[in-house]
Amino acid sequence: MPPRRPGAFSQETIAKRRGNSARCSSGRCSDPLTQKSRGHGHLAPAEADIVVNNVRVDMTLHGPGIIQMIGEAQSALKRHREKLPEFLEDLPAQQFLDAVPDQTAWLLRRAIHVLSHRFEGEVMRRKSFSSWILPKMLREVLRLTSIVKVTPEKLRAFCALTDPVAVAWRNVKEYDPAGWSAQLVRASGCGKNVVYARRRQWLTKFQIDIAVPYIFFRDLEILGPNSFASPETREALLNALDNGDGDETLRLLREAADSFFARMSELVGVAITSPPTPLPLKVARVAASNASAGMKPASTFAAGLGLPLLPSAKSVRTGLAKKSLRRGPGSRPKPKPPGR
Repeated sequence: MPPRRPGAFSQETIAKRRGNSARCSSGRCSDPLTQKSRGHGHLAPAEADIVVNNVRVDMTLHGPGIIQMIGEAQSALKRHREKLPEFLEDLPAQQFLDAVPDQTAWLLRRAIHVLSHRFEGEVMRRKSFSSWILPKMLREVLRLTSIVKVTPEKLRAFCALTDPVAVAWRNVKEYDPAGWSAQLVRASGCGKNVVYARRRQWLTKFQIDIAVPYIFFRDLEILGPNSFASPETREALLNALDNGDGDETLRLLREAADSFFARMSELVGVAITSPPTPLPLKVARVAASNASAGMKPASTFAAGLGLPLLPSAKSVRTGLAKKSLRRGPGSRPKPKPPGR
């Protein structure tokens, strides 16, 4: 019997530590805690429906991304103050504008605050931070809104173009994500305005973004369909290769490609282009207070992936704070012990 790794427990040990409450059969555990964590049993029906029918997107900003976001917030604040000179003067705004972007909590907090604001007509309103970060990541960083619309037919038609910019795009080997336009300007001999004009034109006609390297689309067309092919299709493809059946091999490859790109457009495309789903926001102290009083936990809704500043939640917390400081008639605050 191999030695047991430290921290690894058998199913019997887990059952004993739970008081033998975990009953497992056929590899499926009937323990209530496990069912809740895996089957969303701890969620309300509306919350469970959100989890099952939506795609969760987790985003992590590393150092360079934080610095870039702070720089964009400074540019946004300058634009906002052209229309509204006193906008966010209490930050203080000028100190934020004069700061060199760096990875500090002070700058990050104010950058999120600035980027969460939007003009609605002539009125500035605080929105969810997700209204900025989601389009930024999905459209400008990952380029997913155009990638999900690509098909092999469009890629083949685009690769047949003899335009100097298209030829340069196909021949670039070392891609620079930040300097892709300068690369295409040098390789094609065309001006920067021509490169950007071609990009807009081809996005409309082919749904192909030349800010994404050609080798990405090439590898996507090869690796994507093969990775998502069913086990039956993979088995049939191997048999066709062994038998030297070229027609069957081509048929299976085309079928896998059609299935992959259709699913990418219908499933991923819908999730990428849909607005965020509102998520239930529970205020912990309110929930605990209501639970002690026999009431249901209070909840409100905020946009997912970036919660806005909710006046309702803030007022609730303030009210609780005031209540905790209320004293009866004639009562005096307890004196603090000396030395504290």
